[in-house]
Amino acid sequence: MNDRTSSLRRKINDREKAPLPELQPHHGVLRWAHERLCARRTGLSHRNWLALFAGSKTGALPLVERLANAATLDSFGPEGRTLLLNAAQYGHEAVVQLLLDLGASAALTDRRGVSPLMTAARSGHLGIVGMLLGKGAPLDQMNLEGYSALSWAVKYNQLSVAQHLLSAGADWTALTRDGRAPLDLAMLFEHEDMLALLVSADAIPFHGDASLDLCLWAIERNDALLLAKALARTENPNMELEFGLGLVSMAVAHGAAACLQTLIKFGVSASRADQLGLTPRRLAQSLGRKDCLALFDAEPALPAGRSYAG
Repeated sequence: MNDRTSSLRRKINDREKAPLPELQPHHGVLRWAHERLCARRTGLSHRNWLALFAGSKTGALPLVERLANAATLDSFGPEGRTLLLNAAQYGHEAVVQLLLDLGASAALTDRRGVSPLMTAARSGHLGIVGMLLGKGAPLDQMNLEGYSALSWAVKYNQLSVAQHLLSAGADWTALTRDGRAPLDLAMLFEHEDMLALLVSADAIPFHGDASLDLCLWAIERNDALLLAKALARTENPNMELEFGLGLVSMAVAHGAAACLQTLIKFGVSASRADQLGLTPRRLAQSLGRKDCLALFDAEPALPAGRSYAG
């Protein structure tokens, strides 16, 4: 063996011992060489290695059972995802159970921080969510965007999964990187059934924005019971909103008499004038809200304010 061949062989051996890069190459020969190196470390041929990860996505249980070994369980495939991540995303319960029994990590994430529990919750695979939690998957683990499994379930309106996660003790106060709690996500994407579930579980954050937004959501729908729960968590229900309007004026503008009655019972100010000098009573007169006026007439101490004509 000449010196050149020996040197080349040493370089190959050194490369095989070096840690794999976090980001995989995606261009031609580099990708092919990277995949072959990954496959060699698992003891599989390149072809079998590709077949194994493809089988985890399609649910080919006999194939996965035949090819999976200790070296492949927590290794990353051609798309940068583990076998368990693939099986959890596509809802293959038998494959997930097999991989967990073999010792696959339920906490290992891809490079974006997505865990098997998160992807199962996002896809609505309740059975897999239960399997992963039973194997100790971190309940409140977050990805790089600050989304937990509960956040994903709420965003994609997976009611049964969200209910299971809440029952398991998921943190409903955790915020994403853009400052949204699960309740905020339910309102943002207008998932009314999900919002009802969160409210029934008393999953209303204490931070002011969420509870105030919930008050406005309830007023728009004239939901007095929801408004009462939101007011109980609102630090300052007399906060000034856009154009100097308060919650009482918003209730009048939407004709939400039931919510107006709730606001008055909670002692929210009904005398604040907006930027045009209109009090809620005068606004009700201008808009012809007779049911709201009837409530104001029961409170004679409220000022009348002035009309639009000034």
